[in-house]
Amino acid sequence: MIPFHKWLWPPIMESMERVDSWIESVGIDALFFMNRTKIHTYHWCNYYYTQFPVIRLITDTVWSVFAFPMQFLGAVMKVSMYRRIEPADSSVTIYHTNLFAPNSRLVEVGNVKNYGDAKPFWMRVAAHMSNKKEHDDVALMGEIESAMNAGKTLASLEEGRDVMILARQNPRYYIFSPESCLNSSKSTRSNVEFFVVQYMNDGMKTAVQLHIPSQMMYVGNVLFRPAFVLWLLEQEPLITEYVFDRNYVLTIMDQNIEEIHLSSEQYLVLGEDDYMVKKWL
Repeated sequence: MIPFHKWLWPPIMESMERVDSWIESVGIDALFFMNRTKIHTYHWCNYYYTQFPVIRLITDTVWSVFAFPMQFLGAVMKVSMYRRIEPADSSVTIYHTNLFAPNSRLVEVGNVKNYGDAKPFWMRVAAHMSNKKEHDDVALMGEIESAMNAGKTLASLEEGRDVMILARQNPRYYIFSPESCLNSSKSTRSNVEFFVVQYMNDGMKTAVQLHIPSQMMYVGNVLFRPAFVLWLLEQEPLITEYVFDRNYVLTIMDQNIEEIHLSSEQYLVLGEDDYMVKKWL
């Protein structure tokens, strides 16, 4: 006579595997649906914001009223979670890390200078209504150049040290390395999109997903150097545990559904319709 557990257990396991497979397929479908919904919502909102000055003015006015308390609460949450606070609008910040050091951490040199924050509110409203950029581009680029010179000095002090210059001037980010050419930077959005950016390290059991804000997708921006990758890891609120050293690999899927793999020695420079893979180490 066959023992009870021997004839009962196989059908139970088969049923559990079917249920698990069904849940996984539903989860993947839901993920793709949410991603498509997010993309359509973003493009819809971005269209109305950019095309209609009245909507842009109302949005900016509401944001100016609620920005400070939201930033304050965000700062409290990030500090409590040991997260860094991204640069304030119209600022230049230098970050660096060393891939060869044990337990590599991100070091923030600090804001080089802030721009535009002290401008009267109605001057910014007038600039938005007239659809003109604020006239601090020259000063900002000058400070970025100064930060890049300081970054070259920092990078030369220690082998394996990567330096990132991160600047914000709404709505875009400037992301450079000390070797970047400022002349290649344009106020032009890149048509490149990254659907998936996955970080994996030999010391981790599972990979984690990184989010790249669309405001970073500008021609000339330098993405995925080690300091930038570590900055992304520290910015993600849902990532609480990770291993960061030179043994990581990034798996990226672009808008052409092409998959590329970047080691810690490689990075990308955005072009208008494509990107270049470069090596820094």
